[in-house]
Amino acid sequence: MLEELKKELRDKINVEYAEYIMNVITYPPNKIIDFSQEITIRDAFVGMFESDKNYDEDTIRFLLSKKNTLDYLYNCWRKCDYSLSSMLDENVIDPLYYEMMQNKNNLDLDSINNLKKIRYQSEERAGR
Repeated sequence: MLEELKKELRDKINVEYAEYIMNVITYPPNKIIDFSQEITIRDAFVGMFESDKNYDEDTIRFLLSKKNTLDYLYNCWRKCDYSLSSMLDENVIDPLYYEMMQNKNNLDLDSINNLKKIRYQSEERAGR
């Protein structure tokens, strides 16, 4: 039963994503660019449910009850405090900064200063 519900949810989200993309591609190219982050996040949600994560039956039923599950998930993400820039800071900028600082003998002064600037901006956004 649970596997059938998972498949139903995956199918529903895939249809919603395809409909969303078909709508977006009707826009002029400069408008499509405005939707790039939204497309990326929606695609990430599709990927989450394509993987074999252990979502429980109640969660799956709840998501299936939504008129448009993908819209619901995207709007929940928009309301959260965790921005894409925070995610990039934590998963890209922070490790890059620390790795480069460990090898700073191999960097020129401009690279070190640029790295410090990026790190400072990252910390300001995060409120650290």
